[in-house]
Amino acid sequence: MIYFRYIIVRNTFFFLSIFLLLNSCSSSNKATDKIKPDQSTYKKIAEEKFDTNYKAEFNKDSTYIIVFYYPKNKLMTLNPPLNFFVYNNSTKKVIFQDNLANGKIRWKNNYQFIVSTIPGIVKGNDAENVQMFGYTYDVISRRKLSDHDKNK
Repeated sequence: MIYFRYIIVRNTFFFLSIFLLLNSCSSSNKATDKIKPDQSTYKKIAEEKFDTNYKAEFNKDSTYIIVFYYPKNKLMTLNPPLNFFVYNNSTKKVIFQDNLANGKIRWKNNYQFIVSTIPGIVKGNDAENVQMFGYTYDVISRRKLSDHDKNK
């Protein structure tokens, strides 16, 4: 009888030790996951600016990312503002940002994107109506291109 108690206590101690060891190993793995540097710093910035209402568009080689406000319910906001930033994935920094009343954005090529704004009330002067609304931005030179540069 005493021998039987000894076996039960020993086995209980053994299984309890194994359980605690495994539990401590799994919790240490969770801690290291939080310590790892994350590759999605742009997501943190986007969530600070836009909550979860955003989309990200990468250029062809994924070195730059356009992150822009994108409301979940587009029907509720017929003319949503165009709020965006451009993130350099290699330096982990925002290189450009802009806020416009209304418009669209898309990549033109690997290092340029086009911002097209939608005008409000257009005046009757035909010469003014011909002008392009928006701009092209070059992420390498970090400047807006003029109208004659847009065709390049």
